[in-house]
Amino acid sequence: FMVVFATNEAAQLDSAITDRTDEIVEFALPGRTERARILGKYFEQYVLQPMPAKWFEFWRRSAQIQLSLGRQSSEQQDQEKGTNTKQADEQAEQAAADRGDQTTLVRELLGNVARQTQGFSGRELEKLAIAWQAAAFATPGARLTEPMLQEVVNQRIGQRKQKDAWLSPADRSVAAASTE
Repeated sequence: FMVVFATNEAAQLDSAITDRTDEIVEFALPGRTERARILGKYFEQYVLQPMPAKWFEFWRRSAQIQLSLGRQSSEQQDQEKGTNTKQADEQAEQAAADRGDQTTLVRELLGNVARQTQGFSGRELEKLAIAWQAAAFATPGARLTEPMLQEVVNQRIGQRKQKDAWLSPADRSVAAASTE
């Protein structure tokens, strides 16, 4: 008989539980390289191949997210707002082709996100990718742009800071000691 506990908040475990734990294996939070790999996996799962097409038949929506990566000026963004989705998609595809291989752009982008998300757990990174998916599906044509992606990252970082602020001072010192 075996029971496995997993937590990011070891300080929250009751002493009755910890006294009965025979083996403890600590898995540190992922480093930058691991975060980039985790983000790549979840980006593919939730953004590049979000859901089986049959699920979208019910909603009569596209099952594919249209990526528009690369920095856009505010003028380009304003121009896109004034164009229809098909024209915007064509412009985005041409722009991506002009900038080179989209796979390289995704890899660079996720590497940058990995640097910004120090201290995030694998679960938090998965929730980030799910939030990217939701942001894309909330737009006409299921589009995900680099500014949208970064906005979601900034929101998640802000939410994480807020959660950390809610911890009591004692919890904060225990949490800080466990991540060092």
